[in-house]
Amino acid sequence: MSGECNMEPLTFIWKNKRPEQFGLFLYDLPTITASNEDMTQTSVPGMVGTLVAPQGTRGNITITLTLSVLNKRGRVAYRELSRWLRGSGELIISETPDSYYEVLWMQRGDFERQLRKYGRVTITCTCLPYEFAQTGKQRIALPASGKVANPFDEARPVYEIIGEGVCELTVNGSTMSANVGQNLTIDTARQCAYRTDGTAQNTAVTGDYTKLYLRTGENAISVSTGFTLRIIPHWGWFA
Repeated sequence: MSGECNMEPLTFIWKNKRPEQFGLFLYDLPTITASNEDMTQTSVPGMVGTLVAPQGTRGNITITLTLSVLNKRGRVAYRELSRWLRGSGELIISETPDSYYEVLWMQRGDFERQLRKYGRVTITCTCLPYEFAQTGKQRIALPASGKVANPFDEARPVYEIIGEGVCELTVNGSTMSANVGQNLTIDTARQCAYRTDGTAQNTAVTGDYTKLYLRTGENAISVSTGFTLRIIPHWGWFA
């Protein structure tokens, strides 16, 4: 038995494809910037230092991917790359397949031709300041205990309510009232409500979306009698 370490080369998945399919390979490890909570600082006369107040917001992060184009078609391969690496979506880095980043915008740098067959290009991805867990995509039925444990950082879930009439959704003591017509989706990240067919229902809800976030640890959740609740937690780690 060989003592050599058999490691798969680092790659990424974007729109269900890998760069190797285009004759591309990661030239170096991805660079991922950190995101810190925004805060304000206030100077007080006679006080050493300043008062710091967290704002509860975070800026986006960037992920930089430098790719080597190992393809004798050169410029033709870059055209295919340009069609593939654009828009928004989920980015998965192979060393952490249990998580993904939500890309808001992808920007390509100049194609640097080094030799006739080889080149290099840098891709900059602007992402939400969060590394999402793959398990956070799964729907969770509200347990009979009304307790949902979040083992990650604060999460901004989607709540799906099924039923008819006025319903109250309560999360950790904070309530949102909703007028439900068969079904209603409450998206706390986007701060909007809609039906499964996409029809906007923002005027059908009353309350503060931010109070419905899932904090780290145990969360107490309840819904009015006669209604069914499912939760897509979208949990993970602050990047």
